[in-house]
This record gives sequence, C-alpha cells and structure tokens, in this order.
Amino acid sequence: MKRNSTILGSALLVNLIQLILCVILYTIGKVIGINTFLALIVFIIELFIWFVVGFRFVISYTDSKISSLILAMVYAIIPIFVYTFITFMLSIIIPEANQGWSQFFFALSPVVFINRPGVFLAKIFTSNGYIALFLNCVCMAAAFYVGEILALGFKTGKQKITDRRERADNRYNTHQVAPIKNEEIKENNKQASKRQVDTSKQNKMTRGQDNVNQAPTQNSTQPPKQKRSQIHAQKKREMNLRKSQNENKNTGENN
Repeated sequence: MKRNSTILGSALLVNLIQLILCVILYTIGKVIGINTFLALIVFIIELFIWFVVGFRFVISYTDSKISSLILAMVYAIIPIFVYTFITFMLSIIIPEANQGWSQFFFALSPVVFINRPGVFLAKIFTSNGYIALFLNCVCMAAAFYVGEILALGFKTGKQKITDRRERADNRYNTHQVAPIKNEEIKENNKQASKRQVDTSKQNKMTRGQDNVNQAPTQNSTQPPKQKRSQIHAQKKREMNLRKSQNENKNTGENN
C-alpha cells in the first residue's frame, strides 16, 4: 500500500507541475509569443522537471528495485500518453471531413495544451504533429527514468561509503578495545592464580593443624608397641628396685 501511494504521489506531482508549466507557457504565448529559442528553453525546463521528480522519487523511496522504477515512470507518463493516443486514434477512425470544432475542443485541444512545453518538437516535425506529441511523451518518460537511475546510483554509492566507514570504525574500535581486553584477561588470570595459591596454602595449614591436634589423641588412645614395651620394662625395674630395698631393710633389722 505504501509502495503504490508513493508511486502515485510522484505521478500526480509531476503531472501537476507539467500542468502549471503549461499554464505559464500559455500565458507567455498570449503576451509575447513563442519563438524557437524560447520553445527550446521551455522544452529543457520540462525535461528538467521530469528528471528532478524521478530523482526525488528514488531518494525518498526505500524500495529501489528496477521494477519499481519502471512502474513509477509508467504511472507518471500514462495520463498524457493515453489521452494523446486516444486523440490520435480518433483522428484515424473519424474521417477528416467529419472532424469539426467539437472534436478539436474535446480531444485535440487538451492534448496540445498538456504537450505545449514540447512545442519545440512541433516546430521540427511540421509534417505530422502527432509525431511531435508522441516524441514529447517519450522524452518526458526518458527524463524521469534517467533521474531515477542517477538517483539509484547516487543512493547506492552513498550507502557503500557509509558501509565502508562503518567497517573502518569497527576495525578501529576492535584494535583499540582488544589490548584493553587482553590486559583485563591477564589481570584476571593473575588474580585467579593468586587466589588458588592462597587457597592451597590455607588448606595445607589446616591439614597440618589437624595432624597436630590428632597426634596426642592417637598417642593416648593407641600407644605404639615399642613404647608399651619400654613402659613395661621401666615398671619391672621399679619393682625390682623396691624389692631390693625391702630386702636390705629386712636384713638390717635382723642384725
């Protein structure tokens, strides 16, 4: 819907400007007349108007397909071309003897009026005026399409320049951000290694403290076999010492 409204808007715009140009040219012709040089200037202005509207259509329209450009050109030229073609067919079908003022004012006069900016071509093709009228329609359509093509090239080139700048900016940002990211990664790795070393040291200290705390308990609950033997031998020596002391004491009392 948006596509058709944009194409129709461009067609209505260029035909409205064409009509205004015809009114201005008609007024000038009534005042000072139209010579060959002035007719050439007006013809160039007509083509420039169609060129500008075609250029503006592509710049303001997002869809830049060739089919859309051709469709816009056809929509723009079809009112003038169809009316000119109908008038030409009437001039062929109706005999010349029956062609009166009613036919002229009904068909031919509006066609001549809307094609008035192409009067320069009528001065060239004096033998047949319809050749000049159809050629004027072809020139207007060609100017409109050339404007579209140039606008498409301008738009494509501008988009390529924008994309190239964006890629250059992305590469620049990547080169600037990459060293910072590498430094951050190195710093994070150092901190992670430091935390790992601290954790290992803490675990070792914890295991050492646990061993120290468990050592007395193990010695008290389960003494080694060699230690038990030493304790037993010490007790035996103490018993022998007491026995010898008692015997010496008994011997002294008997004496």
